[in-house]
Amino acid sequence: MFGVWRKLGFSLGSAGLGVGAAPISLLLLFYLTETLGVRPALAGLVVALPKVWDVVVDPAMGGLVDQAAHRVGRRSPIIAGAAAAYCAAVYLLFSLPPLASAWLVLGLAVGAMILSSVAHTAVAVSTLALVDDMVEAPAGRSSLLAFSGVVAALVTLGATALTPLLVSWTGGGRTGYSRMAATIALASGAMFAVFVLAVRRYPTRQTRAQSRNLAWAQYLKVTFHNRTFYRLVLFLVSFGVSAGLIGAFVPYINRYILHGGPPGLAVLASLVLVSTVAAMPLAAMLVRRFGEVAVLRLGNGVMLCSYPLIFAASFGPIWATWLAVAGFGLGVGGLAVVLQSMTMDVAKAVLPGGVVVPLGFYLGIFVSGQKLGQSLGTLLAGGVLEVIHLVPGAPAQPSQVLWGLRLGYTVLPFVLGLLGATALIGVGRSTARPAAAGAQG
Repeated sequence: MFGVWRKLGFSLGSAGLGVGAAPISLLLLFYLTETLGVRPALAGLVVALPKVWDVVVDPAMGGLVDQAAHRVGRRSPIIAGAAAAYCAAVYLLFSLPPLASAWLVLGLAVGAMILSSVAHTAVAVSTLALVDDMVEAPAGRSSLLAFSGVVAALVTLGATALTPLLVSWTGGGRTGYSRMAATIALASGAMFAVFVLAVRRYPTRQTRAQSRNLAWAQYLKVTFHNRTFYRLVLFLVSFGVSAGLIGAFVPYINRYILHGGPPGLAVLASLVLVSTVAAMPLAAMLVRRFGEVAVLRLGNGVMLCSYPLIFAASFGPIWATWLAVAGFGLGVGGLAVVLQSMTMDVAKAVLPGGVVVPLGFYLGIFVSGQKLGQSLGTLLAGGVLEVIHLVPGAPAQPSQVLWGLRLGYTVLPFVLGLLGATALIGVGRSTARPAAAGAQG
C-alpha cells in the first residue's frame, strides 16, 4: 500500500506532538514553582484550566477541523497552520518575561496554554482522521497506528531525556528554560514539516454517508446513545489523571526522594517511555489472542500493581524505583494502543434515527478526554504539593512532606485507577455491536 518511508513520514506527526508535549508534561509545573516561584496550587490551575476549557471546545473543534479539511479536499493545510501555532506556544510557555505583575505573567502562561491546547487538538484530530483517509481496512489501520505509536514514542523518549539536560546545558534558570523550549520547538517544527510533505497528496475520504446534517449540539446529544464510547472516554479520563499525576510528580520525586540531578531526571522519565514502547507490540499480539477488552483490563491491572511497587521502592536504592516506574510504563503502553483502536471502531456506530456522527466530532471528544485527564492530574499534583506544604527551591524537605509526596504519586492514582476500572463494566458485552453497525453503514 505504501512503504516504510511513507509510514515513517506519517509517524512524525504524532512524534512532533510528543516532542512538543515533553517539556510541558515533564517540567511546566516544576518550572512555574521552582523557577518562577508560583504557589503550587496556583501553578496547577494555570496548567489545568485551559485544558478544562478544551473539554467544552474540542468536540466542536474536531468537527470544524473535519469540515474544513473536506472543504479544502486535504488535511495537510490545516495541519501545517495548527502545527506552527503549536510550536510557537511551546516556546512562549517557557519564555515568560519577568513582568512587574505576577498575575500578568500567569495570564500570558494561560494564553500560551490555550493556544497550545487548541493547536494540539487540530493536529491530533487531523492525524487520527488521516488514518481513515490513508487506509480503509481495519487491519491496515491497526498496523499504521502501531507503527506510528512506536516511532512517536521513541522520538518522544529522546526529547524527554534531553529536555532537563538542555535546561542545564544552556545555563539553567529562565535562560536555560527558554533556550530549551526554542530547541524543542524547532525540532517539533521540523518533524511536522516532514509529516505534511508525506501526507499532502492524500485527499479526504468520506467513509460513511451521513444520514442527516445536524447542529453540533444535536450531534453531542445523539452521541450519548453510544454508551460504549463514553465508557471508554470515562476510563480514558481516569487513566489520564493517574498518568498525569505521575508525570507531574516525576521532577519532585527525582529531586527530593531520589536526590538526583538533571541526568537522573532524564533516566527516570526515559524509563517510562522505554517500557511504553516495549508494551505496544506486546499489546498488539495479546489483542489478537485475547481481544481488546481483555488487554485493556490487563493494562489497567499492570498500572494498578505498579503503584504499591513504586511506593515500596522509594525507600530502597534508586534502581528499585527505576524498575517500578518501568512497570508503570508497560501498563501505559498497552492502554494507549488499545484505547485508540477501540475508539476508531466504536465511533462508527449507526445511532438511533439512522444518525452517523462525523468521525471528527468523536475524535474531538476523545482528545478532550485525554487533555482533561492529564490536566486534572496536574491540578491534583499542585493541590497535593500545596497541602503538604512543599517549599519550592529548598535543598531538602521535612519528612512529613516526603511522606505526602510518596502518598500523592502512589495511593491517589491507585484509587483513581480502581474507579476507572468500573467504567469498563459492560464494555465487553457492547463493543461488538457498534463496530458491526459501522461496518454495515
